[in-house]
Amino acid sequence: MSNVMTAPSLASSQFSVTSRRRLAPAPRASSCTLSDSGGAQAQALSAMAALSTACSNAITLVNQNPLGRYANSGSCSYDCGFMEQDWNWWADYRPTNANLAQRLSAMNIAASYGVAFQPTQNWLNQGLPGYANQLSGNLATINGIDAVIAATGSETPEQSAQLSSAFTALGNALQNNLNEANQGLQSLAGFLSWEQGSTSGFPSFVEGCKTFIQQNATATENNLIGQIACGADDVRNTYNAMFADIAAKFARMQPGFNDTGNRLQSALQAGDAVTGVFLVLQSNSQLVSGQLAQAQLYPAGSVLRTMHLSIVQNEWGSFVQQANSQLSAG
Repeated sequence: MSNVMTAPSLASSQFSVTSRRRLAPAPRASSCTLSDSGGAQAQALSAMAALSTACSNAITLVNQNPLGRYANSGSCSYDCGFMEQDWNWWADYRPTNANLAQRLSAMNIAASYGVAFQPTQNWLNQGLPGYANQLSGNLATINGIDAVIAATGSETPEQSAQLSSAFTALGNALQNNLNEANQGLQSLAGFLSWEQGSTSGFPSFVEGCKTFIQQNATATENNLIGQIACGADDVRNTYNAMFADIAAKFARMQPGFNDTGNRLQSALQAGDAVTGVFLVLQSNSQLVSGQLAQAQLYPAGSVLRTMHLSIVQNEWGSFVQQANSQLSAG
């Protein structure tokens, strides 16, 4: 007499039971196989590099601790030894390793950060130097015409038109420069906001993986025990061995998870510090524009006008210096 019962098909674990009649009792058998240098951008890049290393190390730990394949089998006799039953089960949770590695890889935002920073890099490399040349040229024009007017004591219509054109061009250059800088800020701030949300759930994801494995394997274990007439303790022991091995492997992975999470937060904070530089630059740009507007309220060649134009030149120099020192790679 033979009776074969198989567990429902599961992606991660299965069992089978075979019963047959014996002429005499048989013995039971069971087996089991189981940084503070540089500006904000330089520090952000350093933090991103550290994050990349942490992600790589964590993925290595995940791959070194495969959650499967587990296989167990055994046999036992019952009905006064005239019935013998063989059972076996297997479980394979290695897809969980692949999912964990994939999530860790997604937490490595270094390359994506570089893409988000590219508008800022373009502004630093091309836009800012061009605007600096425009401001220097127009300031030189204004100061030169003012000096002539102060020396002659009168302002001609032609000089007035030249001054108006120079002030307009200077104001436009300041605004265009600010607009381009703001594009860089928006690109970076949007990226950091998105990553903060999309990468924040990893600890919960890990716990979810543990819960799934525990529930899935326990359900298969209980189903198997419900189908056998003997050997339940052996089944529990072999499942407990698997659970212990899985717990040990998650424990070995955890330092990598922790380091990656900490490095990610440091990288995001470093990125936020870069966006903070933009806020300072915006304030400085507004100061330059305000001084430029004040200069136009006073007569050409006057002391107050000269003072405000001098502040414009000095504050603009500080703006350029701050942008380059804080936003360059170092």
